[in-house]
Amino acid sequence: MKKDYKAEKENKNRTTKSGILVLVIFIIIFMMVIFRIAVRSNLRDTYFNEMPTGKDAFVIAKDYIKPTINVKDVQFSDDFQYTKQPDSVYLVKSYFEEKGRNAENINTHFVITLKYNGGANLNDHSWAVISFQEQ
Repeated sequence: MKKDYKAEKENKNRTTKSGILVLVIFIIIFMMVIFRIAVRSNLRDTYFNEMPTGKDAFVIAKDYIKPTINVKDVQFSDDFQYTKQPDSVYLVKSYFEEKGRNAENINTHFVITLKYNGGANLNDHSWAVISFQEQ
């Protein structure tokens, strides 16, 4: 039985060329992913978000509370307290002022517990309300 060395060499060359082609395609895709991450690394909404701050939780808390208030003229205080608990749970305490019927300001204190589920820090869909209490 004769060996066809020329056919074996051509077969090895085809295998080597297809392997190199796959490797080059993989390297190009890898470089594109690295470049995309590097370009977006300075933006707020990146692949690797930082955990939300207390101020982020307060902004989201105001967004959740506003629709529950029946009065149109409401002013939220800039003064707030927050506590970050395990499992990305934030407890926010503050108050809002509303104008009463006799032009008097009524302060309503509230405590809201929010859970951060991941995603953009200032996106309402990244948060869930665990509890809300007016005092």
